[in-house]
Amino acid sequence: MTLEWTPLPSVVAQTYFVTAEKASHLEEPLVQATQIVSQEIAANFDAQGRPEGWQELNEATVERRGSSEPILFVTGNLYNQATSPTSWAVGGGGQEWDAELIDVTDYGRFHVTGTVNMPVRDWTFVPDDALDAIEQVFWDWLEVG
Repeated sequence: MTLEWTPLPSVVAQTYFVTAEKASHLEEPLVQATQIVSQEIAANFDAQGRPEGWQELNEATVERRGSSEPILFVTGNLYNQATSPTSWAVGGGGQEWDAELIDVTDYGRFHVTGTVNMPVRDWTFVPDDALDAIEQVFWDWLEVG
């Protein structure tokens, strides 16, 4: 048995235009994506680094702070800013959209890259399963039907 179906050109065109219209308004799925990333960043802080733990603090830092943990939590500013979905700037239009995590601390980036005097403690790690979930958010958003 063989079943064949050829959609009418008007159905194909309608699907194309509906998808194109959705693709030009990506704020909603981008906001959903930032929520997923914010949760992953919180998990990084909670685990003290993922997929492997962050390098321990040096002795002078532990002595100054009076504690060796949590590693990237002194005032809470970086954690609170990095894990808040409202810390993202989402914008764009047409086919150009982006979401940027605003680093109001001005020092968060140094933990991600490291410096001459500070090891890398990348709090921005996002695991593959979260990336897959983000991809699914966009597929669901663009789904026509």
